[in-house]
Amino acid sequence: MRLWVTRRRIGALLVFALGVGVLPGLAPAAGSKGTFLLLFGTVMVTGILLVGARPVQPGVARDAETTPPLDRQLEALHQLGLSLSAPIVVEELVKTVTDAGLAITGARVGAFLYRDAFGSQRQYVSGADPESIAVVLRDDVVAFKSLACGGQPTRSYRAAPVCTRTGERLGDLFFGHPEPAFFGEPQDRLIKGVAVHAAISLDNARQRHAAQQALAAAEAANVVKDEFLATLSHELRTPLTAIVGWAHLLQQGRLSCGETTRAMNAIIQNASAQKQLIDELLDVSRLVKGKLQLELRPIDITPVVKAAIETVTPLADAKSVRIQLVQNLSEVGVMADPKRLQQVLWNLLSNAVKFTPRRGRIRVSIEPVRAGVEVAVSDTGLGIEATFLPRVFDRFTQSDSSSTRSAQGLGLGLAIARQLVELHRGDIRAESPGVGGGSTFTVTLPCTSITSVCRTSRRLDNEAERREPSIAT
Repeated sequence: MRLWVTRRRIGALLVFALGVGVLPGLAPAAGSKGTFLLLFGTVMVTGILLVGARPVQPGVARDAETTPPLDRQLEALHQLGLSLSAPIVVEELVKTVTDAGLAITGARVGAFLYRDAFGSQRQYVSGADPESIAVVLRDDVVAFKSLACGGQPTRSYRAAPVCTRTGERLGDLFFGHPEPAFFGEPQDRLIKGVAVHAAISLDNARQRHAAQQALAAAEAANVVKDEFLATLSHELRTPLTAIVGWAHLLQQGRLSCGETTRAMNAIIQNASAQKQLIDELLDVSRLVKGKLQLELRPIDITPVVKAAIETVTPLADAKSVRIQLVQNLSEVGVMADPKRLQQVLWNLLSNAVKFTPRRGRIRVSIEPVRAGVEVAVSDTGLGIEATFLPRVFDRFTQSDSSSTRSAQGLGLGLAIARQLVELHRGDIRAESPGVGGGSTFTVTLPCTSITSVCRTSRRLDNEAERREPSIAT
């Protein structure tokens, strides 16, 4: 029986062992760092003394306890890849990415900041009350004003931008933990990987959404095209039928003098209607190609408005519709092409007459506004549905596009009017309280001084006189 003491260094620790027992023999053994003794026999260790032990770093033991094991991280990454490989909406995508980031990194709280299709700031928060996080998202700065992890303040965090291959920033990922110095280099790499996955999926979702919108727009355009072709065929066939019918009767020579006059008037009227349709189609083609040229000059708008009213007065008289002109200024100068401006006003007035019932009223007003003039055409007609009002100036669109509609036309007049007004650097808008409430179309044009109008008129007259050929004597 012997009392013995031995020592051995294990890593950073120097271990002294005190024991009592029978030691049949001692055998030296060579180690990598010197010689130590192997003890053989029965020994009872009575105590151990640790000398020279270094303090454990706070993050070392904690990483082992709080960081998810490798198999769980791999499974989370695998599930994230499966989820993002399938078509997914943006809201579900940000939730999947944030939750996967929590599972992979061991963070307690995560947030995904992004902008929706309309540019509005959105955020998804996991592991904390969404109301407990206040975020300011600017061009490249994400400022977290406050964040609580289960009621505890966040002492360590990591943030990673979510950017496309071209560098466009789609959003930001944020992960937090209540313990200080929680995140290390492994978590940084994992968070960056999650952000890359998120960027690719968000970019794919945006492209998929854009493709769906383009497809829907193309399908809608096809429907509009088919409706327009049906309307065009109907509008061209109707006057042609009348022209051919009256022409056959004239050819047979069986009409009286009064009937012959009626036939000629009908042919002229229907031919004029066809000419108007063709002119509208040509105007649309020129406007689309940018080949329609305006001859702008300072003019007084009042005579143009009166000329447009005189043009539609016969149609209004046939329906007993009264047209009233209200003017607060005797002379209003604008920079415009008088022919095209009269075309705009004629379109508005003819529509008002067309959709106003018998004995209705149409009011035309010329009002000065700041740095401009407004011409408003109001009627007591059918009105415009609220759902159709935003599309009233679109090409080839009509509130009733069926072949049995009561009103004729291709649905091009208002579209042409809007583009002509915009070429004059003006604005046109439509208002209506709804079906049965009538409608108001207002054209706003920039003003020019009436002095300029008079001066320009005199200059044009002088140029015309100089261009007249002189007679040599």
